Amino acid sequence: MAIVHFVNYKRGTQSRAAMRGVMLYVMQEKKTAWDGGPLVSGINCQPQSVYDDFLNTKLLYHKDGGVMFYHMVQSFPKGAAVDPRQAHEAARRLAKYFDGCEVLVCTHVDREHIHSHCVINSVNFETGKKLHMAKEQLQELMRRNDAICQEMGLPVFDAPTQQARGMSGAEYHTALKGQSWKLRLMNTIDACMKYAADKDAFVSLMESEGYAVRWESSRKYITYTTPDGMRCRDSKLHEEKYCKEVMEREFRIRAELIKRKFHRAAETDGGIEADESAEQRAAVCAAAAAAPAHCDPVRSAAGDEQADGAGRRNKLGAGGNSEDPAGVETAHRPDAGAEVSDRDAEIADRDEQAAETGWEPE
Repeated sequence: MAIVHFVNYKRGTQSRAAMRGVMLYVMQEKKTAWDGGPLVSGINCQPQSVYDDFLNTKLLYHKDGGVMFYHMVQSFPKGAAVDPRQAHEAARRLAKYFDGCEVLVCTHVDREHIHSHCVINSVNFETGKKLHMAKEQLQELMRRNDAICQEMGLPVFDAPTQQARGMSGAEYHTALKGQSWKLRLMNTIDACMKYAADKDAFVSLMESEGYAVRWESSRKYITYTTPDGMRCRDSKLHEEKYCKEVMEREFRIRAELIKRKFHRAAETDGGIEADESAEQRAAVCAAAAAAPAHCDPVRSAAGDEQADGAGRRNKLGAGGNSEDPAGVETAHRPDAGAEVSDRDAEIADRDEQAAETGWEPE
């Protein structure tokens, strides 16, 4: 049967920005593309507007805080002959366990094992109640997962293999020749850095791909553990940009750049929501800057403003062709020229700082 686990997000680290960043990450076309189309579905929501769908439900019931979402991963054995469409259907069926919740389902086919990500809204759109995953709910979910896999005839894990921490003989020889596991690790770090605005978001995204990350202030190095149990320090990844001090500097740069952008926005258009922290706002724009507008199905979530039922202004745009990473329209505003000039200056600053860290925006 497939293995199911929930990605751990530290208490207090979830935000609108974190939710949006995870959605952007799991919906990547290069990871979900199969047979002419993406393996992306929405349960009780539309992938094209999934961020808005989640957020509108939260605002409707005034529960825009605390645990914003759950991130579940369903994985099949490495190398097993699993049809990606079947794997996607298995994840869709499992997602229906969360009755009345909106769920984004994305199946990734770019790894040696097929696996599906399910991002679940923590607020039930039918009842307004918050989802809580206690031990009993987790056990029921595992039983349902096993039943779905048996019903669909999907492969099962070999227990000894599942528990093994080392590499098989074939994997060992492959690693000796080209250190392919290390290259996969570097590629995964690169992908997660595109959508992570801070360290906690980065660690959680790496965990969603099966990598453990030990990143502590008291330790000189970041240590990664691959899904096969191989360990590697940041200093062994061949490029300086992977070193702990460089990555920490990169996250400081991202936060500072976005802090400046929103300080400017507050001066020009009256500001944004008072209850959204600078870190949350920074993460929204970092995620937006990571993906081109034409392929960002949740970009509109940071776009035009509209009021909710309580009269509060929210970034909940309906469209989004703006090239502004914050999604703010400038073309028809008197100060548009000044903003373009500021944006050019900001790009110049970012290029200079990218040269310093090696982490360039995509």
